[in-house]
Amino acid sequence: MASDECRMQLAEARSGYLATTRRALPVIVPVVLENDGTDLLLRARFANGSITALSGGPPGDVVALAVGDPSDEQRWFVVAQGVLRTPAALDASGALQFTPELVTGWRLPTP
Repeated sequence: MASDECRMQLAEARSGYLATTRRALPVIVPVVLENDGTDLLLRARFANGSITALSGGPPGDVVALAVGDPSDEQRWFVVAQGVLRTPAALDASGALQFTPELVTGWRLPTP
């Protein structure tokens, strides 16, 4: 997929999977997305707290975010790598701000 199309799909996505590490182990978490201009706000809830408890590292952690729709006729997927930050105005949901840097995508062939 072209870069512009990947960024458009990423901006329109409402859910995805955040890939990060915690204590040197890989962690993949389902998240709800909200477009905030050039950035995305990520929200998730866990038994032990909000997504902010997941980060564990310093602000500026590099993470990956995957979005896609395998049920769509086009069967597309987009993966973005970027920086995860705590927004300046943190709301009660504990959202984290994701700034996509490297964005790639592809379509799967129809069966």
